[in-house]
Amino acid sequence: MYYTIAGTGIFSRSHDKFVGISQRFNKTELIKELEIGFGSTDMRIENIRYRVFLLSIFIFLVSIRDKIYGVAKKSDLKKVPVFINTLLYYLQLVDDRIFSFAPWGSSLYVLLKKPKAASAKTASTY
Repeated sequence: MYYTIAGTGIFSRSHDKFVGISQRFNKTELIKELEIGFGSTDMRIENIRYRVFLLSIFIFLVSIRDKIYGVAKKSDLKKVPVFINTLLYYLQLVDDRIFSFAPWGSSLYVLLKKPKAASAKTASTY
């Protein structure tokens, strides 16, 4: 099972409030939260890494703007033209492939895995 979670607090901005993000995490904080949440389960973290590295500088600048000029009173979510959405999609694909070990990003990608159950022993035949 995989999750994409809001990463690194320096990227917090007005957008977070409107999409329901109440907290952002760095890798260490998220690992600690997941380990607490697993409790006695046998889930384990298979992979955890930052995402949205290329656009993170732009997102950071927008977050600075929000902090200087105040938080927006309405959502910054607007329908964008298909070509821009497609461009951002392909930019993210490139980002995921080239910067798979990015030192920061506005999101965290987490892959969780539950080990396969021990296979049932078959009855031996005589």
